[in-house]
Amino acid sequence: MTWLMTGAMVATTAFSVYSSYQGGKAQAKEAKRRGRESMLTAMKNIELRTRRAYQQQSIALEKGTQTQMTAHINSKKDVSRAVSEGSGSGALVESGTISEVIRAKQVRGDAVDQAIVANTNQNMEAIKTDTELANEAEWANALSQKNAYDRQSNMLNKQAENELLAGIVSTAVAGYSGYSTATKPTGGKPGQAFWTKDWASWDEVKSGNFTLG
Repeated sequence: MTWLMTGAMVATTAFSVYSSYQGGKAQAKEAKRRGRESMLTAMKNIELRTRRAYQQQSIALEKGTQTQMTAHINSKKDVSRAVSEGSGSGALVESGTISEVIRAKQVRGDAVDQAIVANTNQNMEAIKTDTELANEAEWANALSQKNAYDRQSNMLNKQAENELLAGIVSTAVAGYSGYSTATKPTGGKPGQAFWTKDWASWDEVKSGNFTLG
């Protein structure tokens, strides 16, 4: 094997080793990117879900307020009607029967008011709880994915480094083998590496009386 052939073989092996190393590093980088992407996606989803929850809570509060106002107005009308009916019958409002009716209607109105407030608060709390649970679940899932991608990235990096080391050794062995072949004595004359030979003279170059290997 000539030195040109040996050099070409070593260069090809080295290029293959380096390409494989770069490929492994690229795969590791991609796994790392996917891990970060999973976290960013989770953050965006959590932000959107939380924003929607605030909107839903605002709607629930608005509906609750409107319902409360309607109930309060109806209660006032009911009490006024009872007073009017009692006065029209000639009975005193302060009398036991009329007074008890009015008080009962007021108590019922207050109870309805409190029930609306409690129901509104319950709806808003349910929205908050559901949102928090969904956010926690998505974050935990994204974190699990990131950890898995990080492990994959570390494994690919380690694999690429091991393959690079093995490739360097393989290239060195190939180079040494080529060196041994190129410097092996042939035809009864000791061989020499091209860098240990004397430079060809101009006359030898012109006559073609020289070799590279």
